[in-house]
Amino acid sequence: MSLRVLLRRECSQARQWHSFLWLRQSVEAYETSLPVGLYQNSFTNIQQRCLSMDDGSRSKESNSSSVLFHSNKGFRRMYHKTTTGIVGLPMDEQAREHLKERLVGVLHALDEHSIPATAAYRRGIEERCTEKLNALSSESYTDEELEGLFGRQLEQEIKMCDDELALIPKMAEWKPWDVDPESHTIRVVEDVEEEQEEKNSSG
Repeated sequence: MSLRVLLRRECSQARQWHSFLWLRQSVEAYETSLPVGLYQNSFTNIQQRCLSMDDGSRSKESNSSSVLFHSNKGFRRMYHKTTTGIVGLPMDEQAREHLKERLVGVLHALDEHSIPATAAYRRGIEERCTEKLNALSSESYTDEELEGLFGRQLEQEIKMCDDELALIPKMAEWKPWDVDPESHTIRVVEDVEEEQEEKNSSG
């Protein structure tokens, strides 16, 4: 059976969104023997089928949808997220660009607040931010693949950068890198009620 017939049959019989995953694998298996024109015609049929599918055929629990698109490497998924699925964390249509800006802002904040270059805190932040910026700048990663690489959604990464931007000034004030661990002692309170009684009796 030719791939053209296979594509037509699968497009007409597909009723579930995830069934296109199997179709993608079938196309990739024939990638080396197909002309580019057939890819483009197949992509048009698949995209129209995806867009015309009834909403009831998609998973109600999913917070994203995907369609297949043609590239030099064959068919890949195009990521269309509709929600983060996290209360209080709205979806950002330009999360990728906004995350880049936040990461650059974190690196600038380290200089602005004079965090020592030798501090382990700064070295850790610089390493993570640089790795993420390199991945974000690479065109070979889709947003979905980036989220898999980072282990969280891009919107969550933005929130973490905002938290780090709020923490950096406090770290500059506390200067934990100047603390001598051998001479510094920390009092550990195991019984909160006992601690309160001591305060009341001393007062």
